[in-house]
Amino acid sequence: MATSEFDMFLDSGSVERIRGMLNELFTKIEEALDAMTLTEAASQENFNNLSNRLETSIRDLQGNKINLEDHLEEMA
Repeated sequence: MATSEFDMFLDSGSVERIRGMLNELFTKIEEALDAMTLTEAASQENFNNLSNRLETSIRDLQGNKINLEDHLEEMA
């Protein structure tokens, strides 16, 4: 019994089916990794754009603060 199970396991058809399943799994993993890489790149680009806009807004607000303080001093 053990010998026949061992022979069945080593059957070339079984080996090819397992190889096919592993290759399919590898392909799906590569596709998922590619999709994740694209998503990450898009997310990083979005973050960089938002970060730049926020930094510009902060600089603008600091400039407005200085102008307002100067205006308040002139009015006093």
